[in-house]
Amino acid sequence: MLALVLSYFGAAVIAPALTSRVGRRAFLLLALVPLVSFGWAASHTAEMADGGVQTQVVAWVPTLRLDLAFAMGSLQWVMVMLVSGIGALVLSTARSTFPRASRQPCGAARR
Repeated sequence: MLALVLSYFGAAVIAPALTSRVGRRAFLLLALVPLVSFGWAASHTAEMADGGVQTQVVAWVPTLRLDLAFAMGSLQWVMVMLVSGIGALVLSTARSTFPRASRQPCGAARR
């Protein structure tokens, strides 16, 4: 679960550079993050249907006994499926929503 959370942070960090480099196609690449999250959550469907809980605890600052603890029950699973599925759809359709980048520098007068 920590890897999924970090992948969203990573996508947010590279998104500006990616969009300036590849333009609107960056949205399709960025849509891979929620799509992978959706697939990961879908792979836990049977466990969640049986009432299981997926947990992960990572020691963050062991000397202070600070941990990062993640838990996903059935309600959290539904939310992950819903939010990541809609997020993947929104990012994939954003490619056609945004206009093509113009070759004019920012602040240049349009004629």
